[in-house]
Amino acid sequence: MGALYQLMRFMRLRFTRLWLNLHRLLLILKLFGLVAVSHAAAATDVLPDEVALQSTLQAALQQAEELQLSEHEVWLALLHYKRETVLRRFVSQADDDRFFLAENGSTDAHAELMANIRAFMRRAEAGHAQCLFPARWWWLKQQLNLSDEYDVRCPKLDAFMDRVSNDRLFMVFPSMYLNNPGSTFGHTFLRFDDNDDSILLSQTLNYAARVDQNDDIVSYVSKGLFGGYKGLFRARPYFETVQEYSNIENRNIWEYQLDFTRDEIAQLVRHVWEVKGIDFDYYFFRENCSYRLLALLDVMRPEIQLTREENFPVYAIPVDTVRVLDDADIIRSRKFRASLATQIDDYFSLTEDEISAIVLEIVAEDTPADKQVISDSLKDLASQEDKLNVLKQSYNILQFSNQSSSPKAQKILQLTNQISHRITAPKQAVNSLHEVSPETGHESIRVAAGYGEQNNLQYVELKLRPAFHDLLDAPQGYVDGAAINVFDARFKWFINNNSVNNNFPGNNTSGKLRLESLSLFNVTSLSPISRWQTPVSWMLDFRFDRTQMSETDSVRNFISRGGLGFSIKRQAVMPFVLLMGEWNISSSYDKGHSLLLGLQAGVQLSVSANQLMVSYEIDDAVSGFDLDRSITQAQWQYNLQVNHALRVSYKRIEYDFFDDEDWSFSYNYYF
Repeated sequence: MGALYQLMRFMRLRFTRLWLNLHRLLLILKLFGLVAVSHAAAATDVLPDEVALQSTLQAALQQAEELQLSEHEVWLALLHYKRETVLRRFVSQADDDRFFLAENGSTDAHAELMANIRAFMRRAEAGHAQCLFPARWWWLKQQLNLSDEYDVRCPKLDAFMDRVSNDRLFMVFPSMYLNNPGSTFGHTFLRFDDNDDSILLSQTLNYAARVDQNDDIVSYVSKGLFGGYKGLFRARPYFETVQEYSNIENRNIWEYQLDFTRDEIAQLVRHVWEVKGIDFDYYFFRENCSYRLLALLDVMRPEIQLTREENFPVYAIPVDTVRVLDDADIIRSRKFRASLATQIDDYFSLTEDEISAIVLEIVAEDTPADKQVISDSLKDLASQEDKLNVLKQSYNILQFSNQSSSPKAQKILQLTNQISHRITAPKQAVNSLHEVSPETGHESIRVAAGYGEQNNLQYVELKLRPAFHDLLDAPQGYVDGAAINVFDARFKWFINNNSVNNNFPGNNTSGKLRLESLSLFNVTSLSPISRWQTPVSWMLDFRFDRTQMSETDSVRNFISRGGLGFSIKRQAVMPFVLLMGEWNISSSYDKGHSLLLGLQAGVQLSVSANQLMVSYEIDDAVSGFDLDRSITQAQWQYNLQVNHALRVSYKRIEYDFFDDEDWSFSYNYYF
């Protein structure tokens, strides 16, 4: 009995231990099961979202195919695709691989579209495509009906959108500046205005060539003509731009408010973010600052096609791009911002000499920087407004001369503030004498046809000048005394003159068209001396021409010509004097060249629709072929309308060996 009891007790202990172990095992299995169920549940939570995202992506790709979005004008504008002239395929004008997501995106709009859609539908990650190309994403969302739940947060982009306003958009046009080859024809940039903030705090977008400062003039011209420079978009506050263009470079500025909605401007700001820092090859003639900015505007409203090939087949001059905006009825308003020099010139033109003389007295070097001395200069002026204007123009002259931080300038500012507080109702500002918007001037291309006689031999004259303006063209909208002519060609067709030949004895040119001259580049700057400044007048001319050796013989030559001097202007009359130098090269000359030095004196007269210029020049050969000469010229143009004119020209060149006399009458048409 005792043995049985011991056995039962032993089996009970073993059974209890087994039960406890089994219970522990069940607990472990239960815990494991809960975790497994939990993971399974979590997996089922993720899987439907991933499936939905992939489903949405496939649907978006299919819908983009059905809608043919890769051929949509907005998509082509966003990627800056343009049709090639020869192969007629679309190729992007962006020259930077960072602008594309597909390997062949620069030439394949469809592949780039598919790559963009796939990249936009990825989950949030650093450098997400939505943050790089927000304008593309915003447009695709509208086309594919995608909800905002697919948006990715982009803090840097949001900060940029907050900084650049979309209330109002302006195209700003600083006038031509002949002392900078890159801005010879003017310049344009965009300005983004906030309704509440000061205009000078607005952000601007500028596009310019990234020029190597070590390049010489030959490298500069060749790279500029053939795309050797990269273009750079640059954003900065407007007050910095005004300081550069209006004050430093002495350029008048025109501000054109453009007729775009806030939503359209917001899309432009998104696209600005996309192109900021992206390289585009820069060409002086066509893909320059003005053309590239119009391409940005095409993104907002591509149906107007501002940059279509018909508008700019060869080149894009800044004022022509403004005309394109005007023709498209996009310009809402215009505002003129006079440069410092223009403000000072207008003041001296409109103010009595006795009052303006006080300005010259104050800025004179022998006038001390003493507040009392400056104040005493104003004592004879009874009007507080006159005193204030004298002080303002005195400061403007010092600022123009880079003396705005001088002790005298600071004393003038102190007096200006004192007098300003005494004036409760200042006089209305007077419009500038130069306030004629540039797009109202004549068109850039000029063709002419006419009749003439050279040494009693009759000819028909044909002329073609692709750009831009000479001193006889209608002056409205252009800088006074400034002329720029590029590839100005003149042809003669001699008629019924059987004795005329072209440099080869017995070669009859009667009935044959010959190139008389081709001016590659001609620029003239007649800057009149005024009471407050003495600028230099100058000219440069590079041309293929002819020297008439006799009544029947002429020789071809290449001329490099320049001059320095001065001019003055009294009302409509502008006399000028220039010291001239010329390097005349021809294989027909003895020694192959002639180096000439001389003097030119002339006068320009502008009265209503009449433009008259008369000049006399005498040159002596100091080296090479003896080409001593005197040149008498007289030209008159009557402007029938802004783009239609009649011109009469007379020129007589007296050499030691022959007198060459030429006159012509022609009709000029601008387009």
